[in-house]
Amino acid sequence: MKKSELEQTARSLMASRKVAMLSTYSPNAEMGDYPFGSMVRFAIAEDGSPLLVLSRIAEHSKHIANNSSVSLLINGQEIEGKEQETERLTLLGELHCLDQKGYSQQELQTIAQPYFDTYPESLMYWQTMDFDIYKLEIHKARYIMGFARAHWLKEGFEKLN
Repeated sequence: MKKSELEQTARSLMASRKVAMLSTYSPNAEMGDYPFGSMVRFAIAEDGSPLLVLSRIAEHSKHIANNSSVSLLINGQEIEGKEQETERLTLLGELHCLDQKGYSQQELQTIAQPYFDTYPESLMYWQTMDFDIYKLEIHKARYIMGFARAHWLKEGFEKLN
């Protein structure tokens, strides 16, 4: 399979899923140097980047405030008895809190509209509670099509153009 086909297949996987495993690093010395995994909902921004809306009191949000380097694992549909054949995509990058970037409320809502369209109740959470909008700046992507079929995708994978 050509790299461009791999990238398109990986983008299709991203677009087909709504939940991923977000791994962050804790600044808490008691936790050691271990990654911390959380299940999170996501949607895809117009530029192809994953969007998340996270509570400020969540453990992962505290970690991101200290170290924005994250991993987002998007898992395909598991096949019972053939779990290693499950398609998956790991995105490595920086998770940026857009609420801290100087955007107006209207600009933030426009950026996050794909997320709010997917999860309508989250608009109220963001407007009235302690939730912030995050966007993943992808640095590297590892796409696994199944057992022994793993590929690093080229730089710029996340760009749709």
